[in-house]
Amino acid sequence: MKRFATNDLAIFLLLTFYSYHSPAQQAGQEIFQGADLYADVVRYVNFGIHRTGTEGDNKTSEWIKEILGKNGFKTEYVTFPVEQFFPEKTQLKIGKRSIEIFPVWPVLNAGVNITSQLVEANKDARDFSGKIVWINQQSKERSFSFMDEENAAEIKKIIDAGAKAIILVADNAAGEIAAINTLPGVSYPIPVVQVAPKDIANLTTHGFATLTITGKLKKVTARNIQGTFGSGDKTIIISTPISGWFTCGGERGPGIATFNALAKWVAEKKLPYKFIFTGNSGHELAQHQGTHIFLHEKAPKPADVRLWVHLGASFATYSYTKSDKGLVRQAIADNKRIVYFAGNVGNSVNQAFGSIAIQQVKDKAYGELVVAQKQGYSPFIGFVGTSSFPLFHTKLDDASTTSPALLEEMANAIKQVIETELGKDKI
Repeated sequence: MKRFATNDLAIFLLLTFYSYHSPAQQAGQEIFQGADLYADVVRYVNFGIHRTGTEGDNKTSEWIKEILGKNGFKTEYVTFPVEQFFPEKTQLKIGKRSIEIFPVWPVLNAGVNITSQLVEANKDARDFSGKIVWINQQSKERSFSFMDEENAAEIKKIIDAGAKAIILVADNAAGEIAAINTLPGVSYPIPVVQVAPKDIANLTTHGFATLTITGKLKKVTARNIQGTFGSGDKTIIISTPISGWFTCGGERGPGIATFNALAKWVAEKKLPYKFIFTGNSGHELAQHQGTHIFLHEKAPKPADVRLWVHLGASFATYSYTKSDKGLVRQAIADNKRIVYFAGNVGNSVNQAFGSIAIQQVKDKAYGELVVAQKQGYSPFIGFVGTSSFPLFHTKLDDASTTSPALLEEMANAIKQVIETELGKDKI
């Protein structure tokens, strides 16, 4: 599959056209403009890799801090330590063929060079001692982009059987490596890496392979960016993850663009509430490490929170279909995305999203808001894509996976649901 190019001239022309031809803008309505939202996605993507505590992640929090500060928010970084791996060379060589790999985090050894027999766990005899073992994992939720206890237990069995290294092939529609989020407290004493499904034929030779991983392990300081605005007896929390495995255009971009737009809107409206905006790093580590930090160190008590709105992953991306030639992007939004909520907010959700192609799920949280729900936060409203977004956690997820129109539709509906819900209060 070819990566969609992000051409600066094309983007300029697109944004210029859209800003002049938006029907809602011509009508003079108070709305978030798709051109502005999309420009934020492009800027976010252009920061590069967004892994926790890396340069791209830090540039993102610095940028958001500047936006919040310019709009009158009291801002702060909420820091936490992370040991991060910075890869330099990662490859699997079988004969003369070099195959792309991606390590499964956490990486404990930054200097790996192993040559051994390559065997498949699903078919070969269970003699794994001293061998490189590969596993053909079938899709679970989101193309196996989340390590769970069952998968971790399977990996442990192979390690206990004496394997030198493990290769995971996680089936997904894109045929690409979809990076895997980590579990708290789970690490591997041997190298565990991923190979793309499109490269699986290279693993079936049952010959010898050489696995190479080099890079640097560094202790870095990761940070959430938090802004506070206004005063009132009740607090509104607006949250979004800011970190991720690659450039994360469709995964993180819509949430960050909407987050920025809502911050500017809140500053202008001066609503009678205390607003906390938190952009959380550490999303891909230890089941949302940055959210745990926010809840432990900065979050108000559940009883003091009027509403929590979480801008999660991939809620304004295109729909894709699979063909013989690969993925084909459709000219419509992914209609399997979800708005989920709890508490007495159903009518507000229906009013804002009744005419939008999105699934509604009541009394269930997803992603980072699962952590908050377990601690008693309600009501809440959140947004998330599903496994139907095939570029999730892949290096191909850039700004081309969304558009000004898709962003404008969702961002304004999110603003509407907040307005409608808070409009119930007699303050």
